[in-house]
Amino acid sequence: MNRAITLSVTSLALPLAALAMSPATQEEIFCASSHVVKAMVKRAPAPTSACVQQSSQYCLCSGELVVEVESVLGMKKSVSDYPEDVGISEGKEVRLWWQEARYLSRPSSQQVCADIQPVLLGKEFIFSIGTRYGLWGDGTTHVSRPPYGAHLWPLGQANWVQNLLATGNGISCPALSK
Repeated sequence: MNRAITLSVTSLALPLAALAMSPATQEEIFCASSHVVKAMVKRAPAPTSACVQQSSQYCLCSGELVVEVESVLGMKKSVSDYPEDVGISEGKEVRLWWQEARYLSRPSSQQVCADIQPVLLGKEFIFSIGTRYGLWGDGTTHVSRPPYGAHLWPLGQANWVQNLLATGNGISCPALSK
């Protein structure tokens, strides 16, 4: 009897495990960050690209940026628990790692990511930055080091960002800086 119940419960759970995960929403991507800043891109070395060719072409452009933080808009409460400053504050330069996906209607032999550098250099954006602090398996603490992973948001989305920060609780999503 126990075996039959176990099989029934297991067979009920299998279809749930087979469901595909849906892509993250913009809000989920934003809320995964620890810091939200307005910053100007000071250095943007030529990005690298990794392309997968099928009937169309999917390319991932990535690279390191150096930004100067103009203002810290928000952060998670857990940042105050970090044992050391991660260097994300007004007037500081911060190294970030970014990625952008590009989809082309047909394969191309051109440098797909070459046009990104002039679009970023010297421009201001909102960046949601992910820093981490945690315990290693041996019990020692670890704070992530630059370049920090970041998502770039155009200044045209400033109202959306402000609304998220205003409703953020500082735990699951960054909240407005005081």
